[in-house]
Amino acid sequence: MELSLNRRIEVLWKHEYYKSVVQDSRDSTFMITIPMKGNEYLPIPIGESVELHYYEKDIIYKFESTVISRENKGLPVLVLRNPKEVKKIQRRKYVRIPVTSYVRYMKIDKNYKLRRPDAATLNSMNKTTVLDVSGGGIRFKSNENLKDQLLLVQISFNELEIMARGQIVRCIYDDIERVYDCGLSFIEIGSQEREKLISYIFKLMRQQIRKA
Repeated sequence: MELSLNRRIEVLWKHEYYKSVVQDSRDSTFMITIPMKGNEYLPIPIGESVELHYYEKDIIYKFESTVISRENKGLPVLVLRNPKEVKKIQRRKYVRIPVTSYVRYMKIDKNYKLRRPDAATLNSMNKTTVLDVSGGGIRFKSNENLKDQLLLVQISFNELEIMARGQIVRCIYDDIERVYDCGLSFIEIGSQEREKLISYIFKLMRQQIRKA
């Protein structure tokens, strides 16, 4: 696997993630900036093996490497050995991951403009359980058949709240739970909100990788 310059990479060290950036890629080695968490630099000893997560578009690659030296060419970097084995974590356009959360929704028409409803409207929206989420949509339970319906949704997580306009692309009745299993695709969501959502999903993925 060839690492692209200036791509994001993270180092897992003693159960903590430190952010870095790829600075160079050679035949047998690659360079990254000194990993940081906040304002704290990570002083990895030469010869130490570390786990890294490399981000290429919408794919996360997980691999182990060894620090073989440090260099300073105007910017301090670590030189690591190219990995022998690489695990691809995700290959879909948007990472979809199970969550424990809820969504509020209400039916809208095609002329509805995305905006935050007033408190009374929010309180009157249907509330149900989210099954999984991605940067492109959500899957949730519903007591009603919402096939092809346009919806305004408010998704609430521990760290953020997302408002979006979407369309139901799949709605299948579950005979066992006696509810509808619905898939909604976002058709309007703020770019910053989508980025926050994707960042949150990657955070959940990292937590799952650590538990694996």
